[in-house]
Amino acid sequence: DVLAGLRPDVLEVSDRLTLRGFGRWSRRRDVASVMISHERLDRLLGQIMPRALARRCADLANRRTATEYDIVVCTTEFARAEFHRIGAANVELVPLGVDLDLFSPRRADNGLRADLGVP
Repeated sequence: DVLAGLRPDVLEVSDRLTLRGFGRWSRRRDVASVMISHERLDRLLGQIMPRALARRCADLANRRTATEYDIVVCTTEFARAEFHRIGAANVELVPLGVDLDLFSPRRADNGLRADLGVP
């Protein structure tokens, strides 16, 4: 298949619906895998089905995701909550954005900029 031909050493998947099966693909081929979760599946499903059913379906899908991927990265506490609800141990919170205390013009190093040829 096309993906195998690329011979990835790591696979990052951000689409929790259509690309979810690549976790299983990665595990079978001993390729490290990470699923990025920006949203909550229970809330998405809750728009088209009763809330209790949406939660059960989301929990089932999330258990499979947590089992099939090496790590699940959630970008918000909101997204991470549904993985905590099912007791998934391989979930990490990695917020989006920039740490303005660390990456700030106040921390500019003119000597380093000169060494690197950066104006």
